[in-house]
Amino acid sequence: MLQHGKRPTIASRHGMVAAAHPLAAAAGARTLSNGGNAFDAAVATAAALNVVEPYMSGLAGRGVATCYIAKEKRVRTLDFVGQISKNFPIDKLSNRSQLQRGAVAVGAPGNLAGWCELNSAHGRKKLPELFAPAIAIARDGFQLIEFNLEEIQGVAGELAGYKALHPEWSRVYTAGAGTVEPGFVLKQPDLARTLEALAAEGPGLLYGGALGQKILDRLTELGGCMVMDDILSAKATWRDPVAVTYRDRTVHVPPPPCEGFQFLLTLRILDGFDLAKMKRNSTEHLDTVLRAIRLAAGVRIATGIPAPQKLAEILSDSHVESLRARVRDGKPVIGPTEQWTPANEPVSAVDESHTTSFSVADNEGNLICLTQSLGSVFGSGVVVPGTGLCLNNFLYWADVNPKSPNRVKPGEQLPMCMAPSISIKDGNPVLALGTPGSYGILQTQAQAMVQYVDFGLPLQQAIE
Repeated sequence: MLQHGKRPTIASRHGMVAAAHPLAAAAGARTLSNGGNAFDAAVATAAALNVVEPYMSGLAGRGVATCYIAKEKRVRTLDFVGQISKNFPIDKLSNRSQLQRGAVAVGAPGNLAGWCELNSAHGRKKLPELFAPAIAIARDGFQLIEFNLEEIQGVAGELAGYKALHPEWSRVYTAGAGTVEPGFVLKQPDLARTLEALAAEGPGLLYGGALGQKILDRLTELGGCMVMDDILSAKATWRDPVAVTYRDRTVHVPPPPCEGFQFLLTLRILDGFDLAKMKRNSTEHLDTVLRAIRLAAGVRIATGIPAPQKLAEILSDSHVESLRARVRDGKPVIGPTEQWTPANEPVSAVDESHTTSFSVADNEGNLICLTQSLGSVFGSGVVVPGTGLCLNNFLYWADVNPKSPNRVKPGEQLPMCMAPSISIKDGNPVLALGTPGSYGILQTQAQAMVQYVDFGLPLQQAIE
C-alpha cells in the first residue's frame, strides 16, 4: 500500500518478519502467530525463500546470522558459510571468472545446518511444521512476481550456453521452455519432496546421507571436487560478535572470516563527523560517507582475515582517527572495493543480485538478522536431478588471484562479504539491519544507517 506516495512504516506489538518476498514473510509471521518464536519463524521464512526466490536462496547455499537472544540478554552470531573444499584446485585457477558457473565453484551446503541449529538451540517447533509452508508453496506453485521474472529471464540466455547444466535448470524453473513470461506459475514438486524428506528424517539426510550422496554424484559427473568430508564439515558455529559504538547505539556483526568489520569500520570513521548538520544527500554528506566507505574497503582488502588483535588495532581510536583525517583531506581515494587487484588494473563492476537478507522479531524480545545466498543468480547453475536443489557457487567469492596476498587455500574458512547486524541501545535491541548485494552489502548498509540514525528517516524510507 502507498501512503502519501510512499510505502508506510509497518508496526506490530507481537512480532514481525521482514523478507524479500511476501509469501516468505507470511510463512514466518504465521509461525509467530501459531506459538513459534523468532528462531522458529526464521527457519520457516528461510525455507519459504528457498521456494519463492530459488535463484538467490536455498538450503544448498550458505549464510550467517546475528541474533539477540532474549533469555541470555546478549548478541551472538551463527556462521554457516563454512570451509573451502579440501580438494579445491587452487593451483589450476588464476581468475574468479573461472568459477562463475559449474561444479568446481560449489561449496558444501551450509544453510540447512544453520536453519537446524537456530531451531534446535533456541526454537520450540519441529521441522515438519516449520517446513510446511514452503512445501505447500513448492507443490501448489506460485505466480512469479516482477522480480522473479527479472531474475530468471536475466540469466536464461547465459545458462543456455552451458549444455550440461541447462536442461535440468530449464525443466525445473521454466517447465522446459528456457524462459518465463508474466503469469507463469512455478511449481517445484521435486523440491517439495526433498523438504518433506528432510522434515521427516532431519539434516542427516543431507549431511552424510542419501541426499548428500545425490549431490556428490551430480558434482562428480560434472567434474567437481567436493567429497562427503566437505559436506560433513559444513557445520553451523556460534561465535561472539564484533561490535562498535555509533552515536547512541552499539552495532554488532559476525566476526572474521566474515567481512562485516568493513561496515563497522565505516561507522567508526563516520562517528567522528556531525553528519546531521549537513544537508541530507548534499555533496558534503555523500562525499563524506563514500570516502569513509572506500577507505574502510581498502583496509579490509589490505588486511584479509584479521586475527582478533589485528582487528582491535583496525578499530582502535588512533587508527580510526588517521582515517578520519584522510576523509577530511579532500584528496582522491583510489583503489579496489571488492577483492585485491594489481595497481592500475581496471576493475569492472558486476551486478550480483544473488543474496537475500531477512529479519525477525518476536514478543519475547528475540531479534534475528540473517543473510544467506547461493552466490550468483542460480549459483553454480547446477541443479541436482530429482531434488529441486540448485547448488551455490560460493567459491566464486574466493580470491584465487596468484599474486594476491589474500589468495585462499583448500580447507580454510571462506571470507564472505555479509554483515547482518543487530543494534543495541540502553541494553535493548532496537534495530536489525541487513541487505543483499555482494560487496555492495558493506557499502549500502552504512548509507542506510546514516539516513536512519543521523537524518532521522523512517526505516523504510532510509533504506529506499
